[in-house]
Amino acid sequence: MHKDHWYWEGDARRCSVHPHIKTSSSCGMFDAPCGHCESEIYELELERMWEALTPEEKQAMVEENERIIRERENKKEYLDNDIPF
Repeated sequence: MHKDHWYWEGDARRCSVHPHIKTSSSCGMFDAPCGHCESEIYELELERMWEALTPEEKQAMVEENERIIRERENKKEYLDNDIPF
């Protein structure tokens, strides 16, 4: 095989919404969705799920979250991304 074939690069596909994001490899062999679009879709899905809950379910989730936060603060247990500094 000729070495130019090994290193061939073309124009990678880009996201239609976020044109600065490449969504494929230069050779076009590997393709993936845009990470920004995936995040936006995930956030919309979480919002849709929250709106589908009844007020009682929402209140129960808020209370459970507050309880967990209080327990962590009392025990000084933090997740890696919760470390205060």
